[in-house]
Amino acid sequence: MLRRNPDNKFPSLRRYWQARRFSRSCRRDFADVERYCQFVGFPYSGHSLIGSLLNSHPELVIAHEADALGLLGSCPSRDALFEKLMQAEWRFADGAFRWWGYDYSVPGQWQGRYRRLRVIGDKKGGRSARRLQADPALLDRLRTLVDMPLRLVVNTRNPYDNIARIASRKRLHIEAAIGLYFVFAEGVANALERAGPGESIMFRHEEFIAEPAAWLTRLAGFLEVDAPADWVTAAAARVFESPRRARDEVEWTARHHAMVAAGLKRFHFLAGYEF
Repeated sequence: MLRRNPDNKFPSLRRYWQARRFSRSCRRDFADVERYCQFVGFPYSGHSLIGSLLNSHPELVIAHEADALGLLGSCPSRDALFEKLMQAEWRFADGAFRWWGYDYSVPGQWQGRYRRLRVIGDKKGGRSARRLQADPALLDRLRTLVDMPLRLVVNTRNPYDNIARIASRKRLHIEAAIGLYFVFAEGVANALERAGPGESIMFRHEEFIAEPAAWLTRLAGFLEVDAPADWVTAAAARVFESPRRARDEVEWTARHHAMVAAGLKRFHFLAGYEF
């Protein structure tokens, strides 16, 4: 189970320059990259956990909180984007892989380093979905810039849990949180619509929590890397035993339930979810 840590800190200017030096030192390894991985989804649905577990693989770097789609305008080349991703990777490593009070480290594995860099990507799923809701063509621009096979990782969580977390973390009224949730859903739909054959994988947070080893192996196959047994075992051990029911922390009215039910009918990938 992930451990809470209250000591998240903003990076200093010195750390900023250290991150830039680290990213530039990795440039020579960018030639080995074979695929680009982009998370797209909903905030508070397990992206940080899953991204961190993948990031502990010896051939993967899944940057934490990089917001690659938001960087496209300032990155004239693939290597420039990859440098930004490596800077985010360094900052997360420098913070001991802690975020929002949780410890995302995977002891004994490859976080903050790699044996060979074959896949690089960005786990900023919620922000990416919101950007794609506003501008679906961003995915095409990303594909053109990286000029290599694209892999979209899309995971969902019970909408009631997501909405409850959006309301509490963003300090929104529950009805505003419901509306915002379906903005993210529109972004996910746009991403799936533009994804080519074999470019996307979709799964539910609850499924991942129930069988983390199986899903880590499946994700490794999707990214076309091996799934070493020691990595699968160590990463799966960091997953909590059951999903948290954030929905129980919110008072839901009949109107709220009706709003969510109406929204769920619009998106096939949310079918079957209920309170």
